[in-house]
Amino acid sequence: MRGDDDERVETIDLVIPGDPPLAARLYRPRAERHGILVFAHGGGWVAGNLETNDALARDLAAVTGAQVLAVDYRLAPE
Repeated sequence: MRGDDDERVETIDLVIPGDPPLAARLYRPRAERHGILVFAHGGGWVAGNLETNDALARDLAAVTGAQVLAVDYRLAPE
């Protein structure tokens, strides 16, 4: 698993305006880029966040060459 020191990908944390605003993270391959993937983590609408799928999103960006926009949507109450 790779973290912030992943030389293949740079990350940009974003806030998408709304009520409430949504956190998002853009994973940008340092190599040539081809398109963009919008990534909504699994978890059945009750679990998961940007951090739980960080390694997967980094790998997707690095392997596919696409930018990956991961969205941290609001979860259902438990």
